[in-house]
Amino acid sequence: MKTLRQVTGRVLAAGLIVLGLGAMKQAYAVNNPDTMTVSVTPNVTYGVSISSVNGSGYQFQTVALGATTVSTKAITLTNTGNVSEYFSMAISNTSGSWSAVTAGAPGQDQFRLTAELAANQPVEGSGFKTGTAPGGDSLANPPVPATASGLYANGGSQSKTAAAGTSNLWLQLEMPTSLNAGGSGLQTMTLTVNGQGS
Repeated sequence: MKTLRQVTGRVLAAGLIVLGLGAMKQAYAVNNPDTMTVSVTPNVTYGVSISSVNGSGYQFQTVALGATTVSTKAITLTNTGNVSEYFSMAISNTSGSWSAVTAGAPGQDQFRLTAELAANQPVEGSGFKTGTAPGGDSLANPPVPATASGLYANGGSQSKTAAAGTSNLWLQLEMPTSLNAGGSGLQTMTLTVNGQGS
């Protein structure tokens, strides 16, 4: 009798194992197809290098009050990143007490600096799209614009500059009509150029 019980127990255990294996096979069959997550972080770097005819930056020299002048040599912007990028810009006065304006002509202690990207020097006045972005290319104090694709290209859309590629930057400066601060001493401005994706 013990032998019959043992045989029956073994048969029962074997049946349970076979049943369990069948259930496992069915469980695997339910996950057909299966999925997993694949991820990657792209290596994207934006960068810009500015070079001018003068090692210390661009010098407009002596300009009369109320006058307008245009840079005579291109300022070179080089894309030092690893992807194509747009350039956005801003200007601030770092010595003296002038302030940058974008809308309307400058007045007392004010100046307007307008930027264009072009192969050749744009014509003074008509070659520079003055005014506030997005309708104009006159530069304001930082922060630089979030979107630059529609700026600085002679009234058109800016093309992306390829990695290691260059673009020519031209500036038009409109002087203050009169001075209350700063006097006739040297005025310096800081031009900020940013490489970005849009």
